[in-house]
Amino acid sequence: MLKLQLPALYSPFPSALHPHGQQLQDESVTRWAQRMGFAAKDKGHRALRAGQFGLLMARCHPTASLETLALLTDFTTWLFLWDDLVDQVDEHGVARAPAQVRAMNDRALRLLLGNAPQEQDGPLVWGLWHILEGLKARMSGQWVHRFTHDVREYLEATEWQAASLRDGSPLDVDTYIRLRRLTSGVLLEVDLIEVAVGREVPLRARLHPLLATLVRCTVNAVAWANDLLSLEKELLHGDPHNLVLVLQRERGRPLEECLGEAAAMHDSEVRHFLDCARALPSFGAEVDEAVARYVEGLGYWMRANLDWSALNGRYHPGTGPSTQVQAVPSPSRRARPARAHRATRQAPGNRKVQAA
Repeated sequence: MLKLQLPALYSPFPSALHPHGQQLQDESVTRWAQRMGFAAKDKGHRALRAGQFGLLMARCHPTASLETLALLTDFTTWLFLWDDLVDQVDEHGVARAPAQVRAMNDRALRLLLGNAPQEQDGPLVWGLWHILEGLKARMSGQWVHRFTHDVREYLEATEWQAASLRDGSPLDVDTYIRLRRLTSGVLLEVDLIEVAVGREVPLRARLHPLLATLVRCTVNAVAWANDLLSLEKELLHGDPHNLVLVLQRERGRPLEECLGEAAAMHDSEVRHFLDCARALPSFGAEVDEAVARYVEGLGYWMRANLDWSALNGRYHPGTGPSTQVQAVPSPSRRARPARAHRATRQAPGNRKVQAA
């Protein structure tokens, strides 16, 4: 079994965990197993337990209400199950035909256009419909429009990825970066921060270049971390869609050097995030509070992704690669998440995270 020692990753954000995280996890597994028709010993049921998507959301949104967190966990579970469905088809040689992926996505896109699912639609389509209804009840029409736009872009990117696999044409680094930002699904998760905190960021603040950069840094940092953590799986499955492998092919350098370059890209995004967070202007007291909660949520997401990856069994086929998280105090109060009320805090420090 291939074993990789991954470089340290910089993460100055504090770990956090919702006090009802395990309850959320258990209830989510039960709910989705019933929806999908998984028996207790089925592979799908085991995958739901191993994925620990409820605990991921409990780390990302440690102050959300339990009801809201259950809805966000439903969406995250749906996203991973949908991604797995595309991957499963790919393993059987079908997803290399983009038309097959498009047929799957068209079922989801109908819901984004406001159409109800049909009787013959499967549990994932019905699950997405229930999730969208729950989100619409909590957020403004402007937020729903933005979210559905981002979901559409994610679905279209999976078709682009399928075309790349079918054609067997290697992607250059810049093209891969554009593709990965979309297929990672991180932007969709970032959209949900406003749902978790119950406050939308007004458009005039959202359109500010610095806040847009904070979102981009977060998406990139999580995507590059996941590429590092899933590298072993991609190598064993022959999947070329990984930042490290794209760097290796384009640079013509040893794998170890490309691992270091990918880690450096991750750390650069985190440091740029901190710089931009410190430079954010004031939008007025009320808007500043919404922005602060949103930026706090971005930091939680970057750290939660690493902590969750250390505990779950998604990103490796065996014992998995190992990496480290270098967690140091942020130099600015504004650049790090504030103390989370109702959340269980875990003291940050230099510690290993075994990617599971």
